[in-house]
Amino acid sequence: MTRGDRPEGGGIYLGSGSFTLTNCVVEDNTAGTAGGGIFVNAGTATLNGTTQVKDNTATLGGGIFAQAEGTLTIAESCRVTNNTATAAGDGGGINNAGATVTLQGANPSPIVVNNCHDNCGGGEGPVPKCGANPVSC
Repeated sequence: MTRGDRPEGGGIYLGSGSFTLTNCVVEDNTAGTAGGGIFVNAGTATLNGTTQVKDNTATLGGGIFAQAEGTLTIAESCRVTNNTATAAGDGGGINNAGATVTLQGANPSPIVVNNCHDNCGGGEGPVPKCGANPVSC
């Protein structure tokens, strides 16, 4: 999936229900507000296999934005990398706005890495296991 340009969910917008991505790539999308790659408003999103969310941009959650009514589970073999949120603290990789976010596997997780300005952010909920912020923008 590539080159979306919407206010929310530049690549994928989940309003309700559920979806599972297995061995997919969500890349080069832009959202004006939130979720450059994926926006989980409500419902359940699952990333499996070798799914990658990369090179996406938004104000909040460059890679993924997860809203309070949503659930997001990402397998340890997936990657959320090289995404950009426009300001520090806004979740270059994942912005958690109160959703239930699970990064499977090791702690700290290798899933969300090399995002700008930070790997995980959002003021309404942590992303357990999210690693340090190694990228300088």
